[in-house]
Amino acid sequence: MIAKLGKKQFTFAILLLCRNKRDLYYNEMKMQVDLDVLESDNFYNKNIGGRRFFRPVKSYGEEFRDKLRGTKNPKYLGPFTITYDNGVQHRVTDMSMREFAECHGYDQANLSKVKNGKAKRCKNIVKVEYDEDN
Repeated sequence: MIAKLGKKQFTFAILLLCRNKRDLYYNEMKMQVDLDVLESDNFYNKNIGGRRFFRPVKSYGEEFRDKLRGTKNPKYLGPFTITYDNGVQHRVTDMSMREFAECHGYDQANLSKVKNGKAKRCKNIVKVEYDEDN
């Protein structure tokens, strides 16, 4: 947001002085938990001690949770069909696209791009379709 709105649109303040990093990390985490900033969309800071914090999924709104459901989730367990460039189709029923990619030497992100129409192929795979999408 700083890049988008400019640094002058934000206020930066030192809230507490700490003697060492250990105290800093503890107090930063304590303040974030006490003020409930980690489970709210009203705050920018989503880090504790310089590490990315992923808040519980239940704390997100329905719109965001919908993005994690069903075929949009890389852990979704098919069934799905892989179509190779020679026209052969392979139906997968017992694993996720991520597991399929790992087992067969494909990049899961590139397979997802093929599935979503953002890439034409991933090595010799030209189409990935979940049954639920049809």
